[in-house]
Amino acid sequence: MAQAQPPKAQTHRALAHACVATHRAHRYLRSLADRWRDRVVVEFSAEAARIDLPAGPCFISAGPGSLAILVEAEDERRLEDLQWMIGAKLERLGRTEGLQVVWARADAEAEGA
Repeated sequence: MAQAQPPKAQTHRALAHACVATHRAHRYLRSLADRWRDRVVVEFSAEAARIDLPAGPCFISAGPGSLAILVEAEDERRLEDLQWMIGAKLERLGRTEGLQVVWARADAEAEGA
């Protein structure tokens, strides 16, 4: 007789977001989308992009005066990888402007902490 298995735990998605002040938001949006276009699936328009990186998806939107970024991953390690990949690339692109990417948690686990 087979033993009963406990129900599978629901997968918790780790989320983080950043809002980067810049007057070149559309330029950086295009540069970030172009950076990965040949390697992964990238959906891109003049106002927003979705980049499906191996660690998880990244959603970017450009508005007047800022670039909004949301990354989503299955676990903390992958979330940190995404934050580093996107943040480091954007900071390199905007080094003359002094861009800084400051991440904040956006998932339920972080809200309950």
